[in-house]
Amino acid sequence: MRGGFTPTSIQRVNNRSPAKFIPNGMQQAVSAPRFSATSSAIDVSNRIPRDTTLPLEQAGYEVRRSPQSFALSLVHGIQIRDGKMNGGADPGGDGMAMMVETG
Repeated sequence: MRGGFTPTSIQRVNNRSPAKFIPNGMQQAVSAPRFSATSSAIDVSNRIPRDTTLPLEQAGYEVRRSPQSFALSLVHGIQIRDGKMNGGADPGGDGMAMMVETG
């Protein structure tokens, strides 16, 4: 992203059927291509196909494509369903998802 800072976003998704949104686990969800529309321009990661952004550009939107495959923040997530945890860490960073059991 261009500019002085990248906004930090925290999202929480509650739904009676989280599997509808994350059918193959949290790792798949945090690895997905992403975009940011926090200004008058739309910033996209390089993994979003150009034929997806072309209609936006043709409609007059400014689309800024990052040369990086994993750009626009590092995303980590935890899903808790039926008392079981499923975590994922952004493959573009050096984090990891892990569970520590005590006792």
